[in-house]
Amino acid sequence: MPTCTFQLVLLGTLFKNNCLYAQSAEGYIHIIDDCTKHDIISFHTHGDSTMYWVRAPLVHDITSVSIDMIATDYELLHHQLGHPSKDVLRAACKHVKDFPSLTILPVEPVCPGCQLGKQPNCPFAVNESHTTKPFELVHSDLKSFETESYHRSRYIIVFYDNYTSMGWIKPLRTKDQALPATKEFIKYVQNQHSTSIKEWMSDAGGEYKSKFFRQLMCDHGIHIYESTPL
Repeated sequence: MPTCTFQLVLLGTLFKNNCLYAQSAEGYIHIIDDCTKHDIISFHTHGDSTMYWVRAPLVHDITSVSIDMIATDYELLHHQLGHPSKDVLRAACKHVKDFPSLTILPVEPVCPGCQLGKQPNCPFAVNESHTTKPFELVHSDLKSFETESYHRSRYIIVFYDNYTSMGWIKPLRTKDQALPATKEFIKYVQNQHSTSIKEWMSDAGGEYKSKFFRQLMCDHGIHIYESTPL
């Protein structure tokens, strides 16, 4: 419509952005935000025809409009080109012939597709079970130091009781000392607290997947659990 002096509004675009449609008795059309339930825009009838008109003020804040346009262009290219990062798009602007000029935003918009793509595992159901006594469930992990300690320790093994939130640590010089440290902790619980560990939770690291570790847990009747990989 080259001779049209009015700007046209597509209702389908509004409906795709979580908007609702309502019509009053006077024949007015109201577009309502589905979240806030407030009117976004109202269209008034234009006589007996199916054309409606709306009177809206001009936007004078050019800065906000430019930022919205930049974000829209970036998001459009991000989706159309297979969800590349901003570094890839920045390189494309320099090295790809006739690539459209694009202003990279300082803060990259959150992309739902990228979030789902980086989550290979489905979310786990909420666990309603809780421990009822000390050492019913023990969490353990092995961490490394960036700097060697005074006693030449490069690693540390952590034992954390799920019920009391108490933790124990032991410095290690090498990773293979994790198994003897675990044996010492099991004996410590039996001797000092007159109880035994029922369940063991770890991140399934190499030190917790060896046949010697699994045999140790089996000999003491401890059930092994593995946490969600990160």
